[in-house]
Amino acid sequence: KLKNDSKSFIMRMRSAIYIAILLCILVIATRPYNLIYILPLSIGWALSPFVAYKISKEEVKEKERLDEKGNKVLRTMARKTWAYFEDFAGQENNYLPPDNLQEDPPNGLAYRTSPTP
Repeated sequence: KLKNDSKSFIMRMRSAIYIAILLCILVIATRPYNLIYILPLSIGWALSPFVAYKISKEEVKEKERLDEKGNKVLRTMARKTWAYFEDFAGQENNYLPPDNLQEDPPNGLAYRTSPTP
């Protein structure tokens, strides 16, 4: 079974390396003066498994930890968000939250659900 390591990428994409080598051999055999044009293309083609491996590697990111103040802000926002749904997404609105609540000026709830986020 192939993994996501460099050796496995080379095994999966070995045809690219073979094509690059074959292309160089054919150019040398038929028109060697065109080798200068085909060489950069062949090198890029032959390196494609390594490039594919490099760009496919999963980034390992450290988890950011919230400090006490950030944790308090997050919990407050979560409580307010939950309260909005608890207060307004009831039977009178078919259990859908209203589009918005206008507090200033006090126009109240907008009894509609917008099709856009």
